[in-house]
Amino acid sequence: MITTNAIRRVFNVRYGGGTGTAFAIDYEGRQYLVSAKHVFPDLTENGTIEIKHEGNWKTLEVTVTGRAAGKLDVIVLSPSTRLSPAFDLPLASGGMVLGQDVHFLGFPYGLSTAAGEINNDLPVPLIKKACISGKIGDRKESYWLLDGLNNPGFSGGPVVFSKVHGNDRETLYVMAIISAYRVHEEPVYQNGTPLPINSRSNTGIVIAYDSDIARDLIIRNPNGLKLEEGEQDA
Repeated sequence: MITTNAIRRVFNVRYGGGTGTAFAIDYEGRQYLVSAKHVFPDLTENGTIEIKHEGNWKTLEVTVTGRAAGKLDVIVLSPSTRLSPAFDLPLASGGMVLGQDVHFLGFPYGLSTAAGEINNDLPVPLIKKACISGKIGDRKESYWLLDGLNNPGFSGGPVVFSKVHGNDRETLYVMAIISAYRVHEEPVYQNGTPLPINSRSNTGIVIAYDSDIARDLIIRNPNGLKLEEGEQDA
């Protein structure tokens, strides 16, 4: 079950005509916006993005906290205004095992659920289920492989999993950030004869980058929006 602490932290975002997903994280009393780096190409250090609210795209000023190096597809932004309630949603991927179920949240093709005032007139993300298939790449540029069906628009969304603590209380954690999905070039035939074109198919292999990357960027440059006293996560 995906609870409010995850759902109300996920936002439909737009930049340069392209749309995707981002999610809010609170770390040591400051709020940040985490997403995939490719969702915000060429975003300046102090720039603007757009967030879907009340059915319209609204401008949000942001400061770049950090961009992951190389192929690591992670970016962290500091928003100019608080985006979500201070519900606890830690970044953590430790203890993950192959075959474990996870969920990812986002806005594929701009689709969402309308919740009205329940979610402050923000669209509610779609939720999909996957399982951890493996991890690939070298130590500096590794990424998770998930068995699930990713679609355009999920990029930047959180991959979450739950842990049961000693008091039988389940807590959700963000283990990764959705980046892309593997495609495969399939030949196209007409009446059994191959045509000089291919069709790209979604393999069902999702690529996601570890949430530890986002946490490291925050630790290096803790410039997030400061939360008021009493609004911080426990």
